[in-house]
Amino acid sequence: MSGIYLYRAQLETGDTSTAFQKTDGDHLVIVEAGAPSFNYLRFDTVDDKLPQVMPDGLNGDVMIFGRKGAWIDTGVTIAPGGTLTAINGADSVGTAGIIPVLGDIVGWIALDRPITAWEQAQLLAYYAKRGAGGLYTLGPELVVNGTFDTDLSGWTLTTNATQSGGQALLGNEAYLRQPAIPSGTEGFAVIEWDQVITEGTRTRLRGRNENDSGYVDNVILGSVTISGYATGSGHFRAMVPTEDGYLLSLVTEGANSAQVDNLSVKRLVKS
Repeated sequence: MSGIYLYRAQLETGDTSTAFQKTDGDHLVIVEAGAPSFNYLRFDTVDDKLPQVMPDGLNGDVMIFGRKGAWIDTGVTIAPGGTLTAINGADSVGTAGIIPVLGDIVGWIALDRPITAWEQAQLLAYYAKRGAGGLYTLGPELVVNGTFDTDLSGWTLTTNATQSGGQALLGNEAYLRQPAIPSGTEGFAVIEWDQVITEGTRTRLRGRNENDSGYVDNVILGSVTISGYATGSGHFRAMVPTEDGYLLSLVTEGANSAQVDNLSVKRLVKS
């Protein structure tokens, strides 16, 4: 019998051999002998939630630290007895869809006031030693004329999409469309907008690959955030996966109409 028997094989990044790193039963934790081990919450990014009841409510900032990166939500408001929820979908507080972006959660903090720049730096340094990634910030605006101040220039639209009072007015079966994700911005972005529903219950975000013949629901959203729908009136914000060459389209389907303003897409940039 001939051949090579490999035992305890592992990849070394340098020229010096290190002690064998043993995995646990779930093959999730790899710790070198003598190195500290830090716990984290592992998500499968399908239906995960990170909920916390806030007995006194909250009116402040929330920072979440993941193994891929960290994020701060400012001005988060929760009524007394409400739940602070980080999740992929519509019942998120703050920015939805953060779990696929940040990865396994190392820690988080919620303060009933703004978190100062000095505090942010100290928290980032603390959690970096426990495996957290750097802070995500927002890049430049990718949408042309998302404020609709004077007209709908920069957008492809249906005849029942109009502008008035610094807003886009979408009638039944209307859409606004533009290639908001230009070349070279694959990864994740934050999309947000304000809307007031004037008929029905919702609008819908859609995406289309410029090389494809038809529109595919939720392409720009991937598998995260509000299932493509924004129900009701208010401010909507989510982290979404993006791909080069996709169009952004905001649609009213059926007996739905809305006033839309401040539509924005900004690429996530890690500091």
